[in-house]
Amino acid sequence: MGTSTNAVLVYGYHFGNAESLELAEAQTSDTNPYGYFKTSWWDDGNDDAEPEDEDGEPVGLFDVMIRRLYESIPDAEPAEYSWNREEVVKKRLGVWFEEHCSGEYPMYVLATAAFQAYRGDAKVVDVDRLRDDPAAGGWDAKLAEALRILEVTPTQRQPAWLLVSYWG
Repeated sequence: MGTSTNAVLVYGYHFGNAESLELAEAQTSDTNPYGYFKTSWWDDGNDDAEPEDEDGEPVGLFDVMIRRLYESIPDAEPAEYSWNREEVVKKRLGVWFEEHCSGEYPMYVLATAAFQAYRGDAKVVDVDRLRDDPAAGGWDAKLAEALRILEVTPTQRQPAWLLVSYWG
């Protein structure tokens, strides 16, 4: 199995990674001197709250975020595993976490659209579409609803097209 080095053009908000979130709720401040991520449903400073998956294995913060988005859907289809929940969230809310950086050190974008160019490939990008699709697809509203459910404020001022890479 080889290493892939892909370019990904993603529309959304960059969240960073679990150790270095690009969210106001995880920034160092007078009231949060260690920069712990804290909302009504998550507290990084509380070591007793290690979330687990269906098999009792520890899960990461982004899995918990997907679970929170999934649980906000009143009539969501049953989803036994985290990847099932991700599919339901993407289908019903129109958002997902696009992974980038590397498999060992993933970073995430809360996304509503993504285009990928694989190593050795060239992809034509319609610049007019990049400008028009977010408004036409209601992407900003979908992202805003996901932020409301997650109770987070990205440090990125507004959603944007982000060019990221993936090595894995």
